[in-house]
Amino acid sequence: MRRLVFALWMPLALVGCPEPTEPAAAEGAESEESDDGEPADDDDDDDDAAPEDDGTEDEAGDDESSGDDEAGDDDDDDDDDSGGGWDPNAIPASTGPCPSLEEGWNTFCPSGIDVCREAHVRRGAGTGGPLVLYWHGLYQQADFVQTHGAGQAVMEMALAENGIAIYPEADPDALNQPNYPYPWWSEGGYMTDRKDDFFFMDEIVGCAVESGLIDPDRISTAGMSAGGMLTSNIVGRRGYFASAVSWSGGRTDPFTPPGPTPVMVIHGGPNDCFGGFYCFMGPSEFLAQGLVDGGSYAFLCDHSMGDTTADHHADAMGVDGAEFIRVARRGEPHPYEPYVFGQTGDWVLDNYCYAVGDESPWAPWDGG
Repeated sequence: MRRLVFALWMPLALVGCPEPTEPAAAEGAESEESDDGEPADDDDDDDDAAPEDDGTEDEAGDDESSGDDEAGDDDDDDDDDSGGGWDPNAIPASTGPCPSLEEGWNTFCPSGIDVCREAHVRRGAGTGGPLVLYWHGLYQQADFVQTHGAGQAVMEMALAENGIAIYPEADPDALNQPNYPYPWWSEGGYMTDRKDDFFFMDEIVGCAVESGLIDPDRISTAGMSAGGMLTSNIVGRRGYFASAVSWSGGRTDPFTPPGPTPVMVIHGGPNDCFGGFYCFMGPSEFLAQGLVDGGSYAFLCDHSMGDTTADHHADAMGVDGAEFIRVARRGEPHPYEPYVFGQTGDWVLDNYCYAVGDESPWAPWDGG
């Protein structure tokens, strides 16, 4: 089911970015800042990139001539474990002035990028609950995705738990790239190498933890479509999360997750496609396999119900994903881990979900 066509929203042009300052580890972390600051990555593996013969990759490489210290660079030679440097599993500290995290738009100005970024905040009545970062899809906005589907389900759960749901807004410059715009900068080997969104994310997390408003053991990340793909790449580069949910996302280049983040990987079967060009079932299964191979707990869910007559690129099973996040705690086995797939009951995992390496419970889809 894997599609190797990354059209419409797979930009190939790189844009220069200033030299980064790596995020500091939170107080009490065992590591210090380093010059590399990003977990070992795999940008040399472009098997799932946009068509290899279009010539744009060479042009992009020219823009990144300074290489290792660019804000978005992911270097295959980086090895944070061996250097005793910055720890991707440690909760980051803020690097700039933190906003108040009041309801509505908040501005974050992390070091490492030359622009401030906006995020829309929703807060519960109390404190000490989860923090959830939810990343929007292509041509969506951070405040819009709170009004329906998975984005709404995540928000309602976080508020009910006296937590905070934060919806980062994409950098307009990312969407304005030539050659098929895409809302998020960092998408591994098949996108740009810029780390802007990771600096942005680390700053949000650092500010939220330092505010004392949330439980640092209940930090999770999630997203749909383009946001699901960014979520997938995040769990390949950061290990401080209690859980993650990818709705119609996935990652299609090899990786080793830095920490054992439990991940619920949701897709809509073979007809979960964007514009008929890029389908998400194969990349979702590849992501889940890579997570399990790397020591994380992951499983898949297919909300297609066996139908291949309709477009199933949707953030279905939103409440189920939100519940997966709600019960997760960093450093503890996820409560779902003892479950054995293939049971015949009424729970959603009995009917829609499957273990990595198995077929979807809806296969072969309309007898196809």
